[in-house]
Amino acid sequence: MKSKIFDIYAFADYSGSKYKNVQKKSIALSIICNDNEKPRTTKCYTRESLSFEILSLLVNATHNDQRVIFGFDHSYSFPDGFYQVVTETRWITWGQLLDLLCYGTKELPPVNDKPREWALAANDFICKRLNIKAGGPFWGPNFKYQVTNPKFFEKTTRLKEKRLTERRCPKTKPIYKIGGIGTVGLQSLYGIQHLTKLLYDLKDRGIELFCWPFDGWDFPSSGHLLVEMYPALVNEKEKTDEQDAEACSTWLYRQDKANTLIPWLYPNLRDDELKMARLEGWILGVP
Repeated sequence: MKSKIFDIYAFADYSGSKYKNVQKKSIALSIICNDNEKPRTTKCYTRESLSFEILSLLVNATHNDQRVIFGFDHSYSFPDGFYQVVTETRWITWGQLLDLLCYGTKELPPVNDKPREWALAANDFICKRLNIKAGGPFWGPNFKYQVTNPKFFEKTTRLKEKRLTERRCPKTKPIYKIGGIGTVGLQSLYGIQHLTKLLYDLKDRGIELFCWPFDGWDFPSSGHLLVEMYPALVNEKEKTDEQDAEACSTWLYRQDKANTLIPWLYPNLRDDELKMARLEGWILGVP
């Protein structure tokens, strides 16, 4: 009798660099399969080649009647308030945010391959919409347009600096911070676009993927599962790209093998928080 839910466990440590040679030095993909607890970890990926590798993994697994649980080292969504302020409409689904970032609006262009320029445009637009003279939420040491923290979130209550899951895990950094140790701002702006394309590619191929918790809290008994993880929660070794990726794939494998994975998919949240996390996402491993 099969005790584990999944057959393959994969995690990619990501990169926010615009240079392909730097991406190849930073992006690591770790995979565990076939009951072999030792992960297979490879580097030399660009964001594009990583997307192709993940797509190939899911296509082959589907063909072999195998289930994959996987994730990337970046945020999949924004904190409450961002979508509402930019569009002046209700935020009802995660897909609305993906469309905003990937296709833009009349006032704000898509992110494309210029996340810093997009963040500058978003800062200007948000400040105008909220009638705030200067600043904007995006800042960071690698963001020349606003290097120091403008304390923007002290000027308005309409945007949250962090997602609920990040407020539960204080050492995480907000998506609004561009550059610096432990930040994922650039990775997320790039990564969400590639993730969106992956979703469309899988849909075109008829491959079932459940995006937790955006698609719900009760995942189906078939298909693959996308989760968000924060490597610092599970990596007790050296903080390298390879070790982060291996720590996450190993954690997923061991939790599934020990039949302790399911409880992590149901964090202790109130009804209103469960609803919000369906939009903001949730970091697996945060209770």
